[in-house]
Amino acid sequence: MLRGVDVSKYNGRCDYQKAKKSGVNFVIIKADSGATGEDPMWVSHYLGAKEVGLGVGTYWYCYARDVNSAKREAYMFLNSLKGMKFDYPVYLDLEDEKYQGNLGNKLRTDIAVEFLSILESHGYYVGMYSMKYWFDQKFDMNRLKKYDLWIARWYSQSHGYTGVGEIGMWQYTNRGRFRGMGNTGEGGVDCNVSYVDYPKLIVGKNFNGY
Repeated sequence: MLRGVDVSKYNGRCDYQKAKKSGVNFVIIKADSGATGEDPMWVSHYLGAKEVGLGVGTYWYCYARDVNSAKREAYMFLNSLKGMKFDYPVYLDLEDEKYQGNLGNKLRTDIAVEFLSILESHGYYVGMYSMKYWFDQKFDMNRLKKYDLWIARWYSQSHGYTGVGEIGMWQYTNRGRFRGMGNTGEGGVDCNVSYVDYPKLIVGKNFNGY
């Protein structure tokens, strides 16, 4: 089981060498969102983590409310990934109550499948991030079970998911502490455990730019 963090502009500048020495194995970096475009710290975080040899993955925060918007956002994400290599999955983050909460399970799942299929067709090892409640209630998980799931469930002893599909990673708190990692303003940094040796799986099979 490996330990990692996920970061965005809200973490500011990070000292990844200190983070690595304090036990961080990997970093999942926000690249873009469908509303605000590319995260201004995206490239800086990527280069900093790569420089010290940390495993790196990335995610896109989705605002799509229909399949066409999901398709557009997927190609925006692809554009940001050009020239980069990722040892961890390329994730879709689909969890926005305001934009997608009332769409219905079929449409939410259609959006996810469209987005993930496009990334997959371009040679990326993809995954899906959401909170436990959404995986339990908001999707047709039979259609998403082929993808690695990254689940958010804070302040619990386990991720607790017993539905269809496999949990590859668990985000267990938004208030963790590692030396070198900037505070998001919520009390610390988002922390994760990975149950899968993604670098072996991804690099060995030439996914994600390798």
